[in-house]
Amino acid sequence: MSTNTFTLQSNLLNFDMTQPYLKEITRDMTPRQMREYYLYQTDNTLSEWEAKNFSIRTNPPFALESKEQTSFFMSPEFAEKISLRKQVEAFAKEAKVSTAGVRENQNVICPWDHRYRINEYMIALIAEALSMMVKEIHEERMTSMPEISAQQVAGHLGAENVKIIESIYGMPLAEIIAFVRKNPVRIVGGEVRANTPRFAALMSRIYAANGLYVFNMKQGEKFNSSAIFMWSFLVFILGLSGGDFFTSSHGAPQKQSDKILSFDGAQYLPDRYDKIVENMWKILDKIEKDGYEFRLSATTDPHMMYNLDYQNTAALYANYLKLGPASDKSLNMIREASQKGLRLKLDFFGGAGYKTISAILKELGVFDIFDGGLIRTEEDPFFHNIGFCVGEKKNSPGELEVTHLSVDASIPKVVATAGYNELLKDSPDGQVIFNVDPDVDRFVGCQLVPASEKTKLDQLGVLYNVLADGRLLALYSPNQLFLMIAHNDMVQAKLDGSWEKYANFDIHTYVSALAWDEWAEYNQIPVLRVPVGFKEIAAIERAVENALNASKGSSFDVENELGQKITLGMKPKLHHAGEESGGKIGGPKEPIYNILDEFVIAMREKSSGEACFSAIALQARIYLESLKDGDKSKSYLHNYLQEIFAHNGISNRMETRGDIIHYNEAIIDPAELAIAKQEGLAQRDMFNSFFRNLALAYKTGETSVSGNKISLATLREILSETIPVMKEEFSHLEDLYVWSDGLQFWFEKGRPVRDICLRPSGTDAKSKVYFDGTDKEVMKKYFDLGFARVTGERTSLYKAHVKG
Repeated sequence: MSTNTFTLQSNLLNFDMTQPYLKEITRDMTPRQMREYYLYQTDNTLSEWEAKNFSIRTNPPFALESKEQTSFFMSPEFAEKISLRKQVEAFAKEAKVSTAGVRENQNVICPWDHRYRINEYMIALIAEALSMMVKEIHEERMTSMPEISAQQVAGHLGAENVKIIESIYGMPLAEIIAFVRKNPVRIVGGEVRANTPRFAALMSRIYAANGLYVFNMKQGEKFNSSAIFMWSFLVFILGLSGGDFFTSSHGAPQKQSDKILSFDGAQYLPDRYDKIVENMWKILDKIEKDGYEFRLSATTDPHMMYNLDYQNTAALYANYLKLGPASDKSLNMIREASQKGLRLKLDFFGGAGYKTISAILKELGVFDIFDGGLIRTEEDPFFHNIGFCVGEKKNSPGELEVTHLSVDASIPKVVATAGYNELLKDSPDGQVIFNVDPDVDRFVGCQLVPASEKTKLDQLGVLYNVLADGRLLALYSPNQLFLMIAHNDMVQAKLDGSWEKYANFDIHTYVSALAWDEWAEYNQIPVLRVPVGFKEIAAIERAVENALNASKGSSFDVENELGQKITLGMKPKLHHAGEESGGKIGGPKEPIYNILDEFVIAMREKSSGEACFSAIALQARIYLESLKDGDKSKSYLHNYLQEIFAHNGISNRMETRGDIIHYNEAIIDPAELAIAKQEGLAQRDMFNSFFRNLALAYKTGETSVSGNKISLATLREILSETIPVMKEEFSHLEDLYVWSDGLQFWFEKGRPVRDICLRPSGTDAKSKVYFDGTDKEVMKKYFDLGFARVTGERTSLYKAHVKG
């Protein structure tokens, strides 16, 4: 075993260990105290386990502090000691359903603690499995790729991008093309959560030891974090074989994952994960038979390339934005608004996005609009304590526990922990605050408004928190904010004369607001609807690209998984692709090419960098209009939302989502956590299979007792028995769609609820219920008194008609 030291533990545990709140939970604990309680108890639980078994913390497997080439031999006995096979089995099971990396808890103070499935042993095993897979994919990809000239590539990229890319690779374009065709090149990085620097270094050095070239951010005294949207963009434009980004998105700080990207910048689909798992089993067999040596390259190995920085990556990305929302007209409008006094705030939950986004805004020349408004720019692996709370244990009323709500800024309870009472006390009415999450893909907005706006916010279905001074912090859901952005992007494109030149279309996940669909229909914008997740958006983008290639310049059809065909015109341009949870992208005016002369119509990852610019442009336009009219209320976003509703044929203006969380993912003891999660997963599966089997019995008959489809009347009867509070509503149920990852129930037009979507979380033991319609209070009632109380237990009526 290596004897290298590990410093992160002492940094995180640098607080007074004698404080009483470390051992006893009370309702008046501060977020900082909750953080310290969690860390203290994590350390204490580890010590208790070590006292009964063996020391974990004093035996790190990988000498990452050493700059030299090093290795770790895993013997069969050691693999058994850390239950490696059991860990791989669990990873393989979750890889089949995960939508954004296989997320799990880690030990934030000891990254090789095998009791948590995200640990250095598993990261090393994944790195070895990926090394094998990447080489195979690279060979297949290059074999089918035609020869291209540097001149041809330069013509598509443009001189400025060629210059930046040559500086990143350190060679002329012709040599870059030959180098990338010959060698698989990866990119590895991550955000700010605990252990990310070690996991990224471990994966990079194993890749390099296996002969893969690896791009990393330039090294400094501290790990240079990045953003998943930038990683996705760089993977494509630099012609890489793919990449890895360590994050668990907006999840609690103890959660961790590796988002694995394909060569077009999209997250891996299940078939790719199947191959990773297959390779993991092969390596595990070798470990259990003869042992296995994990080799790490030296940090100075030529395969390790530290050529990326915030400036050169921002320059490339800014050029991409200039082909999309960052037109000269939009840039000039933002600068005018800034000169006339508009100041926005941008809050970085965890600090991770600050360096990436500020560099892009500076490159575009619009950074001044955030002068004095950048919040939480310092990086913190516990996200500045946002999201911590005390609540009663799920199955033990009256007994308290510390939990974490995530850092999803679209949730009012999360925003209530963000300290805005103090941060906004001197801010004027109308102040806009944008938020990005730790991996910088989700983008959320809120606005400070006077209490007199309460009635209007309620009428529009806009949630809000009441601040200490009585003012309201209007919390625009991503559904609402992205509708405003999509509309403004259209307005801007019409103002600069580019809208009519392209066949604009949208991609919406089926759980996104029905208002998006109605808006698009009114504006004659075709919509492709897909399952949840940007992997699914990327998949339909590929379908569009393939159809575009085959169309030879004419209009063409694209079909989604329900068999719905959408006709797209010549010169298709992706106007807006998004999901209700806070992620969106758009497409540039022309296809994006990379150094291998491949093209895509749009990027494959949701981007707060892109959403941020579009949101700035939106606010700049309505701010200038409010100055012109002398009416400050015109700069309130909800007034703009009301205008869009009124003038774009939108009848189902209300939307809401209810989450059923089947366990507390902040349980500290890993053994207790594992039991709670398995119970939670069982509850999730029982809940969702109840509805899915019922839906299949109606749509196909495959799960019906008789073998024939059950009638709509029977479907309504079973649902009414299950959720009595919705008996009247279910009498108006008219159809349902069965998506690959969930269900969509349709009710008659004019009802308080138009559709309800159900789906299990693809990353944890949660179930999600989405509503669209005209009455938000009715929706909340149906969730609180209906779906939230469903266990999934089969009744005699259910069993009489439905199997499973």
